[in-house]
Amino acid sequence: MLRIGRDESSLYYVNLTLGVPQQMQPLRLDLAQPYLWVSNGDADSDCNKRGSSCSNTGFYYPNQSYTGEFWDPEYNPSYNMSFIDAVVFSGQAYNDELTFDSNIYYYNSTTANSLTIENMSFFSADYSENLIGALGLSGKTNNSDWMYSDISQYNFDDSFYFLHQMVEQGLINSSSYSLWLGGD
Repeated sequence: MLRIGRDESSLYYVNLTLGVPQQMQPLRLDLAQPYLWVSNGDADSDCNKRGSSCSNTGFYYPNQSYTGEFWDPEYNPSYNMSFIDAVVFSGQAYNDELTFDSNIYYYNSTTANSLTIENMSFFSADYSENLIGALGLSGKTNNSDWMYSDISQYNFDDSFYFLHQMVEQGLINSSSYSLWLGGD
C-alpha cells in the first residue's frame, strides 16, 4: 500500500522522489492515462545542475540527477500528449530512479520505509496547462485510432508503465490495484 493524500481541492496525490539526489514530486493520481509525468525545471540554470539545493520544488531537474538520462539519447524527441481527461503536456522522455518514502505495506504483509523502482521511464513536461504532474495508473493505450499518435503504447517500452514496473521488480503480483480513500 502506498500512502495517498488529498489536497484542499480534493485532488488525490502521492509524494515520490525522482533521481539521485532525490527530487520531491507531488503527483496527482490519474486513472485516465498510463504515464508518469512531471514538470521540467530545465530552464532554471541555478537549479538544473549537480550540487544544487533545489530538490523540493516539484520540478524535475535532469542535470541535477546522477542516475537520470534521456530515454532515447540518440533521438530524444519531444512528445505531445493529450488524454481523455483533458490533460495536455509536451516534453521529453527520461529514465531515472523513483522512490516512495513513508511506510510501504507490501502484498506479503511486510513493511518497509521506502520503495524504489529503478529504471522508471517518465516524461518531463516543458509545457502543460496542469500545475501538477501525474502518476498514471490506467492500462496501456490500445485504441487503433491512437496507433500513430504520440500517446500510443507502440512508442514506448514497458519501463513507462508504473504498475508493470512494480510487477517486474517483484513488488506486486499483478498490474492491478484498488484504492481505499479513507472514508471519503
